[in-house]
Parts: sequence; structure tokens; C-alpha cells
Amino acid sequence: IGDVNNDGWADILITQLNGGLFALGEPQRAFKLGTLADETFHPMATLADVAGSAYLDIVVGTTYLDSDPFPQKPPPGLRVLAGAGDGTFAFPDDFPSGQPADSTVLTPVVGDLNGDQAPDVLLWVGTVLLAYFHTQPGLFAPPVTLSDSVVFPIIVDVNEDGMADIAGVTGDDRLEILIGKGGGLFSPPVYSDAGKDLGGIASADVNGDGHSDIVVTNGFDGSPKLSVAILYGDGHGAFSPPEICQTGVPPGPIGLEVRDFTGDGKPDILTTAFGDSFSLLVAE
Repeated sequence: IGDVNNDGWADILITQLNGGLFALGEPQRAFKLGTLADETFHPMATLADVAGSAYLDIVVGTTYLDSDPFPQKPPPGLRVLAGAGDGTFAFPDDFPSGQPADSTVLTPVVGDLNGDQAPDVLLWVGTVLLAYFHTQPGLFAPPVTLSDSVVFPIIVDVNEDGMADIAGVTGDDRLEILIGKGGGLFSPPVYSDAGKDLGGIASADVNGDGHSDIVVTNGFDGSPKLSVAILYGDGHGAFSPPEICQTGVPPGPIGLEVRDFTGDGKPDILTTAFGDSFSLLVAE
């Protein structure tokens, strides 16, 4: 979600297997559909200004399988479509990952990883977590491997030292934390138990103590483990054992958003699940 045409109304980027389109915001909560010229990316995209133009760009994790009906299949990696500020976008720039052609790619995560005040990109490709460090507006250096186990990464300062840290879940159901040391370097991973069948991950100050906490969905594989795990941070990079909260959503949460949905100043937890179900856990 973002204002891609700078008219003061929020727009929605909708992606699918054969490309994407925009629902352009208008007054009275109305939307007008607008198509994208680039129809060759998979639905792993986010909006961010990585070209330094003050306009929103589309940042995409590209992945192409043998079954895809596209005549040209660039290797899996990062793709950027620079926004013009009027709802249109430039021809895409591709930044290959160097990973196998059939690698799965997840949604990019944009943030300043090395403290240079410029947007970098985290991208999970195949079995590795890659960092694309910004070199100049809209351009990135060849990717650097940060982890061979983290999936669904987020950028958060868990030890409150002003440097970006990375949190994510692993395939063996653990929370992995990479503590940033500055300059794009990270300490060896630290692991914590976070429940079972982990999926979505988010960070917020859930208990109001001023420190970042981690929320993780349990039941990503569709099994009926209808819960989220909350790990409370101490501000020094350590977390409590997980507190499990039931969501009531069958057959298991996959999407996660933590923010104040009720307007009381406290973060609530929204989960979405297979079968078009959702649940809202309201903070007390």
C-alpha cells in the first residue's frame, strides 16, 4: 500500500503469477484499477523508494519455473521498477542472485542494513538469505549471503544500539537473530524456541515496556495449530520464552500484521489464514 501517483490517496499493489496491477485510490474510499506494463514477475513485491526520487518504486523478488509461460526467464533475484510519481514505472532493472534457476524467492524487505542512510534489500532465494547493498540510487552491489537458514526476515533493532538487526524464522522452527555490528556486518546467529510450524513474523512493542518484541505465527503448514507466539524482548537482544495465543482461525495462520487497529494506542495482532479467514487479537 502506498501513494504511487502522488494524489494524496493510498493505492494498493496487487500481484499475481502473471504480473500485477494497481487499485488506485480515489475519494470516498473508491479505487480504480490500473495495469502495469511489466507482466513478468511473480507475486513477491513491495513498494519503497530505492531510486532516491522521493517516488515509490516496485521492488520485486523474481522467480521463474519451467511451467511459467514467459518467453524470457531472467534468473531469480531482485527486480526494481522505478516509479515516475504519476502511477507509471520505468523498464525494470534486474539484479541476479546467482542462485539456481528453480529457486523459490520470497518478498523483498527494504531497509538500511549498513547505516549509510540508503535503502538496502534483504531477499530470501532458494536456501539462503541475501543482502543487496545500495551503491547509488536504484542500483545495488552483487548480493552477499547472510544466512543459510532464515526465512521471512524482518529488520529490527533488538538490542537498541541504533544498528539494524535481522530476525527471521528457520525451517526447524526456531527464531534466528542476527545482531548488526555496523557496516553491513552481523554477528553469528542466536536462536530461540518460537513454537511449531513457524510462518509470518513481525516486531512491535506488544507489552508497552519500550522494547521490541517478536510475534510469530504457528501453523504455517496448514495444520490446525491456530496460534501466534509472542517473544518479549529485553532491549539487549534476548527474548522471553514464547507466549502462545490462540487465534481461532482454521486451518492455521499464514499472514501477520501487528499494529493499532482499534485506535487505543496499543498494538493488535491480525492473522490471515488459508481459506480466506482472518483473526484479530485485540490488546487489552
